[in-house]
Formats: sequence, structure tokens, C-alpha cells
Amino acid sequence: MARTVDASVTAWPTWLTLVGVPAAVLGIGVLGTLHIGAEDGQRDVDALAVALVVVCSAVLIGRRRWPLATLVVVVACAVTYILFDYPGGPIFLAIPVALYSFALASERKASFVAAGVVTVVLDGVRIVVQRDVGPEDLLLAGWAAATVLAADAMRGRRERAVFLEERRDEETRRRMAEDRLRIARDLHDSVAHSMATINVQSGVAAHVLDRNPAQATVALEAIRIASRDVLDELAAMLGVLRDEPTADRAPTPDLRELDGLIASSRRAGLTVSVTVDGDVDDASPAVSMAAYRVVQEALTNVIRHAGTSSATVSVAVDGRGQLAVEVLDDGRGSVTGDGTAGTGMGLRGVRERAAITGGACDIGPRPAGGFRVAVRWPGRET
Repeated sequence: MARTVDASVTAWPTWLTLVGVPAAVLGIGVLGTLHIGAEDGQRDVDALAVALVVVCSAVLIGRRRWPLATLVVVVACAVTYILFDYPGGPIFLAIPVALYSFALASERKASFVAAGVVTVVLDGVRIVVQRDVGPEDLLLAGWAAATVLAADAMRGRRERAVFLEERRDEETRRRMAEDRLRIARDLHDSVAHSMATINVQSGVAAHVLDRNPAQATVALEAIRIASRDVLDELAAMLGVLRDEPTADRAPTPDLRELDGLIASSRRAGLTVSVTVDGDVDDASPAVSMAAYRVVQEALTNVIRHAGTSSATVSVAVDGRGQLAVEVLDDGRGSVTGDGTAGTGMGLRGVRERAAITGGACDIGPRPAGGFRVAVRWPGRET
């Protein structure tokens, strides 16, 4: 069966080839037919012969849109030409063109079937009319086979071009999805941490405002710093999304910024003890950034949900880049101060970050109470 070929995947055929090929076949066909001399017993070229050549050539204009109909008309004209016993001539040039267009728009099996039918019909009519078998019969079969093979090769190129284009589109969509997920994780981690600080300190400020103005001032200062930090990070991220050339291209924080993260958590009222074993610069940049976000999310969960005022952060890295981070608390788990549970988005983000950077997670309640978030990344092979 004929099928539609998307012409957009190739630079041609253009209007020039659509019109130029029929025009060339027409010119060669008419001039060649008028200069052919009839052999013994054959009919002299007349107006009907020229008309058949013109029709054959003219219908080729529609070969891309109606390939099967074009092929049928061309073969019918050629059969009529043979039946009237005109001398062989350029009218047969239209057959490979029409067959090629049909084969290009059809499946391989249909193309070879069409080539066989065309060969049998034309050779059969010629043999019946002229009552002999000549080399031109084999020549027609060779033309038909070569035409179908050429069309099959071109169809393969087009299908490959479509496949590669689809692969490029799929890769683009995949990268966009990964970018959206990464941005969502970064926004969740940074905004959630700062908003947790603001939430806790605003409660403290409201509670001690009348009785202890100095402590309320400290809480308000912590709110100011946290809101400034989150606004700065949001502004930088939005600038990157908008591709603004003047946007602040601040690097994504990693374990070298751990002191600032701990200070931010302490401003939220959390007592944090930190142990760093080894040089964090030995970890790969991607792992270091992921580890920072893991610690940030874990501390945010402690502030929001644990119901405790203390946490322990441990970071260990060796010379091969093997890295392990662990955040412990002794609170009551994933229940917030108002009795509601968290959404789980943060811990899911921790698992996703660990997975895409090759790490392994161990997250859950501690037997003696509290909660544990631990992620380990393998080092470089020696």
C-alpha cells in the first residue's frame, strides 16, 4: 500500500524538481518521438503518439501526491503506445520516474510487486503485438529492479533522518525534564531550609517579644538573613532560567559551603555539632554538591519535623574521593510541631540525588529514637 512520505525530512524534492523532471521528460519525449523512424510493419508517429508522450509526461507532476494513480496512467499510455505498434521511443522514460515515486512512497514489498507487474504487463503486451522476445524485455526488467532499489535506498535515508530527528527531540525532552527536576530539587532544598528558619524564628520572636526584646531582636535578625539568602538564590536561579547575560551566576553550593549551612541552621535555633574527616576537595564536584543538598534537606527536616533542638552532622572523605555524610537527631521523627506529617518530597529528593550521582542511601528512624539520614558514595577506582 502507498504511504505518505514526510518531505520535510529532506531538502528536496522542491518545486523545481517536481516541475523540472516532467518538463525534461516531456522535452526529450516529444523531440525524440518526432525524430524516430518507423521500421517495417510499424505505424508511423502521428498526433496520437505525441499526445501519449505529452500525457505521460504531464501526469508526472502529480507523482508525489498520487504515486499509484500516476504509475497507472503512465503504464496505460505506454501500453496504448505499444498496442498501436509505434516505434520504441522516449515515452518509456516516464516509466522509471513514475515507478520510482511509487516505490519511494510505498513499502518495500509493494514496490517490488509493482515493478514485477509493470514489467510483466509491458513485456507481455510487446510480445503479443510484435510476436517476438528481444533484449529490450530484459532491459525493462533491469530498469524496474534498479529503480525500486534506488527508491528503497532513498527511503532508508529518509527513515534514518526521521529516526535521528526523533532521537534528538527525545534527548532534548529528556534533558529538559532532568533540568526541571534538578531546579525543583534545588528550589525545594534552598527555599524549604530558609522558610523553616523563618518559621521557627518568627514563632520565637512572637513568643518573647514582650518579655525579652533582645531575644526577639536576635530572632528577627535570623529571619532577615534567611529571607535575604533565599531571595538571592531565587534571583540567581531565575536569572539563569531567563538566560540573562547580567544574571548572577553563583555556583551551586557544595561541601565547601558547609559552614554557612551550619550557621544558617544554628540561626534557626538548632544546635548542630559537626565532624569533618578528610579534605572535602577530594570529592568530585557533582558528589560534593549532592552531599551539600543532602545535609541541607536533612537539617531542614530536623528543624521542621523532629521536635528537637540538636543534630549531629558527620562528613568523611578519603583520598580516593569516597564520601559519606550522616545527619542524626534524637527527635520524635517525621512529625511536625503542629502534629502534621511532612510531604516526603525532601527525602525523595535525597534519594534521587544519591541515585543520579552513584550513592547509596540509608534513611529511617533510629532504634533508640530519632531519625538518621546517611548517604555513601564510592570513590575512584585505583
